[in-house]
Amino acid sequence: MEGVSIDRRAQDGWVVLAVRGPVDVATMVDVQQHATAALRDGHVFVAIDAERIDFVDEFAIGALVAIRRRLTAAGGRLVLVGPSAELASRLASAGLTVEVAADLGQLPPAA
Repeated sequence: MEGVSIDRRAQDGWVVLAVRGPVDVATMVDVQQHATAALRDGHVFVAIDAERIDFVDEFAIGALVAIRRRLTAAGGRLVLVGPSAELASRLASAGLTVEVAADLGQLPPAA
C-alpha cells in the first residue's frame, strides 16, 4: 500500500487538508501532524478534503475523533469534504458525528 499525500491550503478562513491515498495506522500520523500544525498556527477551522481517500481503518476513525475534540475545545470545527460512502459508513458505525460538506464550495462560514 502506498503512502498518503496531504496538501495544505487556506480557503475562506479554513485550513483545507487535501488527503489522497490510504489513511490507516501508518499514515494517520501525517494527517494528525498537519491538523496539529494548523491548530498550533492559530487555525481552529479545519476541513479534510476526503474525496481521494481510498481506504480508512479504525485507527483513522479514532484519530479523527481526537482531531475533532481538539478543534472543538479550541472553539473550532472539523468538516469532512466529500467523504466516500465507505468512510461515511465507518464514521456512522463508530458513532462519530462530524460535519460533512459535499464539496469545498459548500464549507460553512468559519465562525
